[in-house]
Amino acid sequence: MMHYGRLLVLCLASICCTALAEAPCPATFAGWVNIGNGSCAIPGLGTISNVRFSGSATGGGPIPTIPEMTIDVEPASIFETFALPGQDVIGQGNTSTFNFGYKLTLDAGLTITGANIFVGFVYVEPGGAAVPGSVGGLMSLCLNGDFTGFPATSCSGAMLNVNAPTVNLALTEGGAGGSATFSASTSVDVITTATGSGSVAAVYPVETFTLNGQPSQPLPTISSVVNAASWIPPGLPNAGIAQGSIFVVSGSNLGPASISIASPPFQSTTLAGTSVYVTVGDTMVEAPMYYSLAGYVAALLPSNTPVGQGTVVVTYNGLTSGNAFPVTVVEGNLGIFTVTSNGQGSGIVTYPDYSLVSPAKASNCGGPYTTCGATNPGDTLILWATGLGPVNGSDTAGAGLGVNMPSVPLTLWLGGVQAPISYQGRSGCCIGEDQIVFKVPENVPTGCAVPLTAQIGNQISNSIVIAVGNGSRTCTPTNPAITPSVMQALSGSAPLTVGTVGLERQVSSSSNTGYVDNGTAQFEKVTVSAALQPFMVSYVDTEPAGTCVIYNSLSTSSNPPFASMTGIDAGPSLTVSGPNGTESMTVTPGEVPTEYAGTLNSVGKYLVPGAYTVTGPGGANVGSFSAQFNIPTPPTWTNQNSLSTVTLADGLTVNWGGVLGSNVILIEGLSATDATLTNGAGFSCAAPASAGTFTVPPAVMLALPTGNYGTVNFKPAVDPVGFTASGLNLGYVTSNLLTAISTAFQ
Repeated sequence: MMHYGRLLVLCLASICCTALAEAPCPATFAGWVNIGNGSCAIPGLGTISNVRFSGSATGGGPIPTIPEMTIDVEPASIFETFALPGQDVIGQGNTSTFNFGYKLTLDAGLTITGANIFVGFVYVEPGGAAVPGSVGGLMSLCLNGDFTGFPATSCSGAMLNVNAPTVNLALTEGGAGGSATFSASTSVDVITTATGSGSVAAVYPVETFTLNGQPSQPLPTISSVVNAASWIPPGLPNAGIAQGSIFVVSGSNLGPASISIASPPFQSTTLAGTSVYVTVGDTMVEAPMYYSLAGYVAALLPSNTPVGQGTVVVTYNGLTSGNAFPVTVVEGNLGIFTVTSNGQGSGIVTYPDYSLVSPAKASNCGGPYTTCGATNPGDTLILWATGLGPVNGSDTAGAGLGVNMPSVPLTLWLGGVQAPISYQGRSGCCIGEDQIVFKVPENVPTGCAVPLTAQIGNQISNSIVIAVGNGSRTCTPTNPAITPSVMQALSGSAPLTVGTVGLERQVSSSSNTGYVDNGTAQFEKVTVSAALQPFMVSYVDTEPAGTCVIYNSLSTSSNPPFASMTGIDAGPSLTVSGPNGTESMTVTPGEVPTEYAGTLNSVGKYLVPGAYTVTGPGGANVGSFSAQFNIPTPPTWTNQNSLSTVTLADGLTVNWGGVLGSNVILIEGLSATDATLTNGAGFSCAAPASAGTFTVPPAVMLALPTGNYGTVNFKPAVDPVGFTASGLNLGYVTSNLLTAISTAFQ
């Protein structure tokens, strides 16, 4: 980030705060006055030190106090103000004066080339009678040196005065200013004197410094602050950082090029030159560090951090982040750890011996880091997370480790069924890490990707999946195309070849109101990292009927975490034959994976009930194939007109009638935070078509942001139909018919 012409803002306010050397400046400064040796950092500028203040009065005027002194973390200008108490009784000849001083030491590479002072006032007319008065100010600068005495008696560097002319009180408010040009490359000691007389309600000198140059190294810049397990993006309703939880700061220039990991973690607030500071209201805390890297920093939010709206700043090698990132601190907001460390997909859930729940049981099952297959109803499991809430005492000293926290209003949902909890608290080993010990309910849905979420009040965790079997440690996939041989291939080390074809009715991008029937396909050769191979079936499978998955983005699906991907040739085009004739999907040049696309009907009239065949002629890597399936008569969405507004806390009930069938209805919801449609959350629920109704529970809906940028989708779907071809490990066709409505979520 460049900092040409950067300005700094500093105001006056009452707070007592302990000075932290080179820490970011506090939100308020009264506690710094006259301490003489405290210093703090201003993002993109330098450090403030030797803050001092004095006030005086003559003729019975009120002595100035320091009712306001705050700092704007987006540097803009120096802004000082003092109020004259009892302004309604100020008379002629009464004068109040204050002096305010501090030293500004510049970051390397910066030079101050000029200064302006503007002294403003607010005029009060007591009793309806005008009382003459005036306001004026003087800024004295000691360039590359220090003032002695207060007010200034001498300067060890070059002395410069900048005057604001005295202004008579003729208006309700107003002011005047002056300016000067100069050069100061190391420091400026500043003392401002402001005087008000008559019925002046307040005098507020504004000092503005013009900067040239840039720091000797790029400033740290923060782009995101998230729970270290959930990675829920800022701006979403469940993005708050809980007291006592581990969080990750993303950005640039936050730390060294190679990762530095604290050993043991969370025992120091500085790591490889990086420190993290969190400010909420009048309180600033230093966060104990876990790891530091140029793009990512992980730290612990101390349990004694106040709840509320705050900011996060990072310092690295003496430079403070050029932005203070907004953060909401909450008492409890659980994030569940996942094997991919991104908050989605397979969760870190273990058996009592700390072996991992996985789609299939490995030969070396038993003990930490081994995979012991699908859980079964009645099993006792351990969920690993962070964000359960604060502990009593020092986090870094291990307070709360192994202590149950039954007062936290935690609910655990596995496949939409509440799971009984026997322990919820910090792990016995690890600062900031929580363990939730629970029992798998008897009536839980089974599958290789059964959703699991946690709820603390209205705070909804990320949605993860685990494998649930019934009488077996091998799960049965919901997707019928994932056969036992495919499961074995997905869990192995050899590269996989996958082909998927989708025939869908979608909202037309040209009209945004009508529909279009499209066909798409992807053919790819992928590899899976050794650590993820035991879990890959859970990433490829879909949620079982009657369950919902929450997505921390404006999507209702996620891509499997393949280590590498290349396209494979299945031929120049694919064909689709059905009741309305034959259409084609042609290859899109240069795409990875290999993609095929075609418009089946531009007004959504191709996909109708009947028999369909998808064929591929074969290519250099994939042999010829053919897949047959039927699209049944779709049911009718009967209550869509009543869903223009949905209250999240009430859940969402969708009803349908007509021919119900035995397939599933995909019910999806999306909600953006604003009109840019760049941030938001979504969910996908698989409802049995035979039920005729489905309610998306509040524990899902509350993960969506409120607002007018919502959509609800009703998608009768065909169960995936598998196909085989030489050179292909897994191939299947899906089809669904979309009806979408705009919805306001509240």
